[in-house]
Amino acid sequence: MHVTDAIILKKEAAGEADLLITALTPDFVRVRLVAQGARKVGAKLKGHLEPLSLSRLSFVAGRNNYRLVGAELQNFFPTVKGEPWRFRIASDIAKILDSVLFEDVAEGGGNFFALAREALMFLDEPSRTLEDCNKAFLWFRMQFLKESGLLPEGIAGLGGLDGANFASCGDFADFLDKARGAELVGAVSRLFMTYLPR
Repeated sequence: MHVTDAIILKKEAAGEADLLITALTPDFVRVRLVAQGARKVGAKLKGHLEPLSLSRLSFVAGRNNYRLVGAELQNFFPTVKGEPWRFRIASDIAKILDSVLFEDVAEGGGNFFALAREALMFLDEPSRTLEDCNKAFLWFRMQFLKESGLLPEGIAGLGGLDGANFASCGDFADFLDKARGAELVGAVSRLFMTYLPR
């Protein structure tokens, strides 16, 4: 049996009463799990498998897929789900992770998991403004490119970074202080769309 923390990226109906869950984990990167009977009224797993939530999952390898046997909700991120603009940014993060990362890779997911968890925690802080959260989304995309090995070396010449290179912006607060101006936003967005088209 595998037990791991996971960010729920997506849930889909499967069969008559099952759910197919896509989750981001530090151990398996992106994993798809069948939650048998989770769509039934009163199913014990139901509330623990909402997209954009952090849960502790227990699952076993079945014949054709992983079967979820337990889940415990750890963070629902209520502020993210309560404000449409926060939810939109968080949903875009989940879409990127779901569409680009490989499924069931035995190692290397820890950095992507930590990146996604940090971004969701930041978005969930009520004091964060729309501008703060847009900068956070820019930071997430930049760090995603870096972790994926797709951020070109020597890209430090972009306006708004005050001469620092992207690798030195790993600290969230530093990046938010340095990320100024539409030029930087546009440059990272163009890089992101070049390497990871939707």
